[in-house]
Amino acid sequence: MNSTHLFQMMDQISEAPGAVLELRRFVLDLAMRGKLVDQDPQDEPASELLRKAKEAKDKLGAARRPVRQASRRFASQENRFKLPSGWVLSTLGDLTVKITDGAHKTPTYVDKGVPFVSVKDFSSGSLSLASTRFIPYEEHAQLYKRCDPRRGDILIGRIGTIGKAVLVNTDVEFSLFVSVGLIRFSHEVMLPEFFRMLLNSPPTEAEFDRIKIGGGTHTNKLNLSDLHSVVVALPPIAEQERIVAKVQATMELLDKVEAARVEKRKLGNRFTTSSFAKLTELAGSDVAGFVEHSRFCMDNLTRLTATDEQVEAARGVLGDLAVRGRLVQQNEAEESPREWLDDSKIVDSAGEPYSIPESWAWVRVGEIGVARLGKMLDKAKNRGVSRRYLRNVNVRWFDFDLSDVREMPIEDSEVEVLALEPGDVLVCEGGEPGRAAVWDGRETEMYFQKALHRVRFPRGVDPRYFVTVLRVAARDGRILSHVTGVTFKHLTGRGLSSLLIPLPPLLEQHRIMQRLDILNHSIDLLKAEIGVADSSRDRLLRAVLHDAIGGI
Repeated sequence: MNSTHLFQMMDQISEAPGAVLELRRFVLDLAMRGKLVDQDPQDEPASELLRKAKEAKDKLGAARRPVRQASRRFASQENRFKLPSGWVLSTLGDLTVKITDGAHKTPTYVDKGVPFVSVKDFSSGSLSLASTRFIPYEEHAQLYKRCDPRRGDILIGRIGTIGKAVLVNTDVEFSLFVSVGLIRFSHEVMLPEFFRMLLNSPPTEAEFDRIKIGGGTHTNKLNLSDLHSVVVALPPIAEQERIVAKVQATMELLDKVEAARVEKRKLGNRFTTSSFAKLTELAGSDVAGFVEHSRFCMDNLTRLTATDEQVEAARGVLGDLAVRGRLVQQNEAEESPREWLDDSKIVDSAGEPYSIPESWAWVRVGEIGVARLGKMLDKAKNRGVSRRYLRNVNVRWFDFDLSDVREMPIEDSEVEVLALEPGDVLVCEGGEPGRAAVWDGRETEMYFQKALHRVRFPRGVDPRYFVTVLRVAARDGRILSHVTGVTFKHLTGRGLSSLLIPLPPLLEQHRIMQRLDILNHSIDLLKAEIGVADSSRDRLLRAVLHDAIGGI
């Protein structure tokens, strides 16, 4: 094993996706195969621990289950584990004095009483009684006769989230639900912390995968009888102590690596956020400053777009600049919307959300477009020919997902009113209010449901520019001010019609979208480069792990 090389490469491999989690699993894998610490021939062999385990069972009068089935597997398991000197293979049934589970029926819940623990109460990796439900003392007393968790026992997820094991670290009495298994053992045979690590290690996870039932559409489950047959490798008690100390020290190191990685990402995100925010701020007030800071952002583009989140932030700032008139040059010869709009339809500059060029105008959607909701889905009332229609789940920002398009009856008299045409903008009324895309006519006949607004512009508006404006308004929260409801949010027709949008000359809108297409393509390339870099780091991580594992 070349674990030295592993730790020398830590800075490089820790940036791989999920690297620290992989490293934690790797450490536990090494530990439970006897590859993390050295063996000491002076240690009392683990075979002596099996004798002590039997004595502990006999002393408590615990029922012993036949282990012939597990014993027959030991030959093949020895090849998989390659046991170090002084270790032995055994089963949970032989090493423990009690394996049981919690209540098999839902108890009576009360406001105050005895904590009733389910898997969710230790899903974080340690047992917490902070948010348990409670059962009556009398009901607990009956349950406790069979299943009596106490400090030093192991709790294990048995149904649903299977295999996650934690130590009981409290003297407070509590009861268990059926989804939780209880394992009691002699602390002379296994150190509690070592046993927890053993049950959470990859070798034991493989055993749980072997015995579990369910999967697919059925809930995973570990039967109590099968838990007795789980094969584990047991080291001497003195080596268990060394393993626990080494694992804990290594996990502390990985905690620091993860904390440093998170802090590095936070700093990078703050740098990106502040740089882009300054760019947007200067766009509306300081032309010279904007030009200078734009050059700074371009010079530092690699640092500003080092993660997927930062790349998406760059995409967002491009939209901000586009709707503020800072992405392309204005052309005084082009027809301004002020020339074809009535003065009454132009909003006074005092009410505008941000500054725009003089040739632009602030207008409300309802003054320049015609919006309406689609057809109500009512199986009892709808009549006509079954036709394909779009729902809000089909609408993505700037695009459509037609993998699940449904049909509903639409009468011939409704066809002209509800049929989509290329250039129509569909805006989500609920779900994510305001999410929108331009229908491109990819299907010759398509209709839309009442959960969507269809917006048509008689003149002067590039539909793709309008969607860009909506995306910016969604990012900066302006759309929310036009939404009703708290739990279920709705962008009503009135709310959509009253939304203020910045409107440039039509030819400038076209240039803006052409420029955005080019820049977004560049961003797509940046995102692809990040994916390649992540893949390279992932391959490096696996290569170093493979090298560290050596002949395991």
